[in-house]
Amino acid sequence: MTDPNQDPKTPTHATSPKPSTPKPKAAPKFGAPATKAERAGITLPWTPFAHDVPEPKRNAAFQKPMAMKLGVFRPVSVYPFYEAATSAHWGQTPRQALAESGALWATYSLAATQNPTSWLKRRFTPEEITTPTSDNRLIAWPYTKLMVANPMVNMGGAVLMTSLAKARAAGVREDRLIHISGGASAQDPRDILGLGAASHVEWVEVRWPAPSTRVEKFSGLKPNRYSTIVEGEGERVAGP
Repeated sequence: MTDPNQDPKTPTHATSPKPSTPKPKAAPKFGAPATKAERAGITLPWTPFAHDVPEPKRNAAFQKPMAMKLGVFRPVSVYPFYEAATSAHWGQTPRQALAESGALWATYSLAATQNPTSWLKRRFTPEEITTPTSDNRLIAWPYTKLMVANPMVNMGGAVLMTSLAKARAAGVREDRLIHISGGASAQDPRDILGLGAASHVEWVEVRWPAPSTRVEKFSGLKPNRYSTIVEGEGERVAGP
């Protein structure tokens, strides 16, 4: 059983077939949000926690030290940056970008009205979705409550991953098979620096993370490419 609040992509990728790695014949995946049960003081019958396996990476383990220092590592603080950057890149004003998002979410709302198991079956207009009200509070600009996931649902799910041959041998009908054709999950460890209107780099100042106290300048870096810098090889500005 997976961590109920873990991104399902991680365990799915871990058990997906790879050419050179033997995998189990069947890998069950279970998950469900446990937030509401925890607040109600209910202990769910999860599989006992395994203490003899590596600690799963989460939250701060995937973030850069500067992001943690500035408090910009949760969706509520990171996604607005994405929103502003993409709308600027596409030449949209914030109002235009919000209107486009509202229209997109309204199509989801229409689909929900036709789904008997949907959480909200009422159809919302783009304006109702993007306008903050007492029932549709602003979560983080520009997202209102109707534009974000609701973590208080009582839902769960299970997936059984196996080979096609094993599924057919078990009598699974062809119309019940779902083929995983691809997936991606990555964390780019490189820092991307923008030059704005500049055409070249005079120098880059690097303040190395603790426990180092060294500050160095690196010159001669070329734009539009990746450069590797090593602590101790730059011009010392401060520190030993």
